[in-house]
Amino acid sequence: MKKLATRLSLLIVALVTIAAVFAAPVETVQQGYVKIRTTENGDEADLVVLTTEGEWDARPSGIWRVPSSRNDESNANALSLAFAAGIDAGTTADAKTFSWKLYGWKGQWQPAEYIALGTGIYGTQDVGRLPDKTLHLTGDLRNWADTLVITTQYFPQTLAVSTVGSNSICKLSFDVAGYEYIYVEITSADGTTGTEAGDTTVWATWF
Repeated sequence: MKKLATRLSLLIVALVTIAAVFAAPVETVQQGYVKIRTTENGDEADLVVLTTEGEWDARPSGIWRVPSSRNDESNANALSLAFAAGIDAGTTADAKTFSWKLYGWKGQWQPAEYIALGTGIYGTQDVGRLPDKTLHLTGDLRNWADTLVITTQYFPQTLAVSTVGSNSICKLSFDVAGYEYIYVEITSADGTTGTEAGDTTVWATWF
């Protein structure tokens, strides 16, 4: 009888747990793109030098705090980054190139860490009105990057890219993995050398 009572108790607990799980509302966050970086003729090689500037005090200006349930209405479990280019009037960003480096900090006073680095190419999808509701300059064509390549990653989980080379927005997506701050450094984008892109903006969305 004791064994039967124990089994019935376990069954009741299991049923109550299952009912609670299915009854719990599922929170879905509809988050548009938020601008986290702007560079002008972005050739920012080695703004974060880990050998000499990896500590919190040496962080660059403009690092971005990842939304969290502690401080914000929404909580970012994963991020997707997109890149938009703006270059001089009369030209297009199509096929222009740039390089990027992604850094992360676990919190204030924590050391800087490499997350990944790679390259990008802009496609033909025009930004038009920017996601932050501002307009690009008249005659200044802005395009979304349609190709992102991860050349090196320093992450326990694989970063992913989407829609490579389709002339639509390509996104770099990854699990936040406890990072409170991130920073995207843009290099090889002085706007004049070869196919290098110029002004670059970095946008984030999360889920």
